Amino acid sequence: WGPLATIVPTLSAVVWTTIITGKTPEQHGIRHFIVFRLPGIQKAIHQFPRHTGLNFRVFPLLEKLPGMPSLQAPYTSNMRTAEALWNIAGRFMPVGDYRWLVTWPVEKLNGFNVAGGVGWLQIMGAFEGQAHDMLKQGFHYPADVYAGLPPPPSIPDVTRAMLEPYVGAGHEAPASDWKVKAIAAALRDPTGHYLPLLKNKFGARFVAASFYPVDEFCHYFTVYKGKGGIFSNAVAERYRATDTRLGEFLAAMGDSVNIVIVSDHGYDFVQNHHTDAPAGVIFGIGPDFAPGRRLETLNVYDVAPLCLELLGLPPGEDMPATPARRFEAALAHGGRAAAGNAAATIATWETGTRHADDPISSPIDAQIKEQLRSLGYIN
Repeated sequence: WGPLATIVPTLSAVVWTTIITGKTPEQHGIRHFIVFRLPGIQKAIHQFPRHTGLNFRVFPLLEKLPGMPSLQAPYTSNMRTAEALWNIAGRFMPVGDYRWLVTWPVEKLNGFNVAGGVGWLQIMGAFEGQAHDMLKQGFHYPADVYAGLPPPPSIPDVTRAMLEPYVGAGHEAPASDWKVKAIAAALRDPTGHYLPLLKNKFGARFVAASFYPVDEFCHYFTVYKGKGGIFSNAVAERYRATDTRLGEFLAAMGDSVNIVIVSDHGYDFVQNHHTDAPAGVIFGIGPDFAPGRRLETLNVYDVAPLCLELLGLPPGEDMPATPARRFEAALAHGGRAAAGNAAATIATWETGTRHADDPISSPIDAQIKEQLRSLGYIN
């Protein structure tokens, strides 16, 4: 366990794609949450020079002109130009992906896949009903991904007792407040419920999943954390709640499973942002990890080759962390190279079939952009 150094730009869509591919943004192709499109220009543009004022300032105004098409679009999974861990491991074993960022439209995996675009909506209270509808409209693979599984516990009405740990005793938080709706949506987050069920249903030996609400709460509620009063407990309570859900998940998995828990970045609670790349964290739990060993040198590039080692697969030489092999220090057995394995690495896991592409329009693009605005990622 220890800190996990991150990269700039410290944008979750970029960093989570680096984590799952082990590649740089230039290698994997995901540069932001949003790409730009100009009328008459076929290819999408991932960024304009900031001094032009076009980045997220002029574009929203231009989009309001009559007859003007949408000029901003969320990155979509077809724009990723590197193999993800579920693609690599899926060649050898059943795998799963649950709500990882930039995974819509879903790829057909050797196992299951639930799109991360849905996840963005599930934590945004105003869009919760629409997110539920999207689960029935091709946002997952296979079509019967949830068949035979019990639904998550129903919370039809969020009670005052449920809200009190977040808003503090003696404070009134009207149900119409969008922040209350965000809390309610987080309370209904189904990740901890579905993850072990899906893993067992599909016999997945590798699963990647995201727990979103902590990041959202840092953006929404840090200002209250500092000044006290209503919502001042929200951030700490969400950390506690997520820790509880993780504990339940670990208990459900048992002691024989290797689990890697990571955060793509930390958070500056004084400045209320994470643009200066504060380190995240990494925890390794399971039979192949060295118990209690603290590591100070890992970064987000180390996660993918570490996972490949755990799966008995060689890291790619085109993964930036492979030559230094810092990730092997986390392992009780020292990794493939330490064991004298002749196939300690492979030149690449890439197949040459992935190419940069234009974003695919989805029925929830507007909602995703609205949430990105509310989180402060775009203006």
